[in-house]
Amino acid sequence: QTRTARLLKRNESITRSPIFTHLSESCIGAAVIRAFRATERFVEEFEEKLDTNQKYFLTNNITYSWLQLIVDSLAGILIFISSVILIAIGGGSSDIGLSVSNTLQLTLLLTYMVKQINEFETSIVAVE
Repeated sequence: QTRTARLLKRNESITRSPIFTHLSESCIGAAVIRAFRATERFVEEFEEKLDTNQKYFLTNNITYSWLQLIVDSLAGILIFISSVILIAIGGGSSDIGLSVSNTLQLTLLLTYMVKQINEFETSIVAVE
């Protein structure tokens, strides 16, 4: 997933530059664009560049959401398994509560760690 996120972030960064270039050129040449009645063409070009950029941006957000869903599902399974094991060996309610509490903290830490690693790897693209 991180390789995909990295590629999507790279493509999003690559497609962001033409947006700013087009916007600055349009602002500088606004009088000429109006004189040649080419406003609609420039707006369509801008929207096309923006759509291309947003495809990568939104797909990157979707892949992050998918990663979050997988990590949360694994966390739920881990909590369930630890609870079932404690019930099966005859643990008391305090043991089960402590186990669920610690497992929940562990899964929150795991979720945070995965998020930070993913953000770190995708932010390295900005350095390239």
